[in-house]
Amino acid sequence: MSLAEDFARVSRFGAGEGGAVDRQAATAADGDQRRWLCERLAGAGARIVVDPIGNIFGLFTWTDGADWVMCGSHLDSQPNGGRYDGAYGVVAALNAAEELDARVRSGNLTPVRNLVVVDWTNEEGARFQPSVMGSSVHCGFLALEDALGSTDASGVTLRQALSGIGFLGNEEFTGTAVRYAEIHVEQGDRMEREELDVAAVSANWAAGKYDIRITGEQGHTGSTPMVQRRDALVGLARIVAAIDDFARHHDEQFHASATDVVTFPHSPNVVTSVAAAHIELRSAELGTVLRAEEWFEEMLSTVADAYGLEIEVVQRSARGSRAFWPEGIELTRSVAQSLGFTVGELCTIAGHDAVIVARTMPTVLIFVPSCGGHAHSPREYTLPSDLEKGLVTLTGVLAELTAGY
Repeated sequence: MSLAEDFARVSRFGAGEGGAVDRQAATAADGDQRRWLCERLAGAGARIVVDPIGNIFGLFTWTDGADWVMCGSHLDSQPNGGRYDGAYGVVAALNAAEELDARVRSGNLTPVRNLVVVDWTNEEGARFQPSVMGSSVHCGFLALEDALGSTDASGVTLRQALSGIGFLGNEEFTGTAVRYAEIHVEQGDRMEREELDVAAVSANWAAGKYDIRITGEQGHTGSTPMVQRRDALVGLARIVAAIDDFARHHDEQFHASATDVVTFPHSPNVVTSVAAAHIELRSAELGTVLRAEEWFEEMLSTVADAYGLEIEVVQRSARGSRAFWPEGIELTRSVAQSLGFTVGELCTIAGHDAVIVARTMPTVLIFVPSCGGHAHSPREYTLPSDLEKGLVTLTGVLAELTAGY
């Protein structure tokens, strides 16, 4: 099989209109693509391990007792998402592993480390929260039971959902992993603008994430006087507008958003009594996020007082900015240049499993261009030639890592 053939096959799972896919974590579509991946890995000679959070590991064992290099990404998607986000990284890892396995068997590569291809569970955090769940559990940053107890909008737990698709595993990957590599589409337009074939990721942006709940008072939309209304939706509207205005008047190194809005009750003739939303503040510097958080909390208090509302931050999480492995950046640059590619360095604004794993071992994150910068959208697209350039770069990096780099 080739990269193009494998990617075309994966793109059929959960396919929708206009190039969209919808294969959220532990759905039927996710189960179908997981079974396909296991079949492909087994056909390539890998031993399959599915751990208790549903992470899939395909083990290529070349040297008994050796340490491991991990390589992968995620197959789950956003609702009405794009085909390339995550899936490209898993398919590229699989194809690179097959190529290296052939080199080992032909005597053209003498590894001192083994290789494992991984599909991390629920990177997106669309159906179950938090995001980057599988890698966080594996790396010890999230308790397994907390992750499995996470519920979707219908009250189904991740444990139930994984069991339903046959991927609630009972075996751990017990090898000693000492290097991790991931390749991903950029999800921005910087590489296009700078005319880069490949980018080595040097660091990740910091992020603050908040779930807020606004409580007002239910009333009749017709007869309740305006001065008596405590409309939770009006409060949320003021908050969303303030966040957007704050971000737009900041510099380009700060992004903010409000998503996942839920209101109660759902009637056209009733003043909203409860509104909830997810808020994100992102910047290249954690200090900027923390200062924005101070502004955010003051703004919430101001809105609450102005409209007679109760506003609560019911959950918050923070992710700091962290530099990636310097030697891995240089390795990516060296391999890409040896292949004749134009290579640069970028920070990643979006989160990835690599950001989590980098807290535990030297990690390489490689980007290929996204046409027009579209992401989390059916308009996601990367040229086939760029996908191939990324694959051969990844293969070269993995060859060095398995050889002891």
